[in-house]
Amino acid sequence: MTRYAGLPAGTLNVVPAGREVGDRLVRHPLIYKISFTGSTAAGKFLAHP
Repeated sequence: MTRYAGLPAGTLNVVPAGREVGDRLVRHPLIYKISFTGSTAAGKFLAHP
């Protein structure tokens, strides 16, 4: 879908994962935005790593 919109490769990546991977993703210096579906507790954890 992003390719058809003219966005460069890697603009959007879907990574189904658990807490351990999510923790690493939110702390990675090259990741600027995340979106997730989950509980309020998980959202609070991701908002304040």
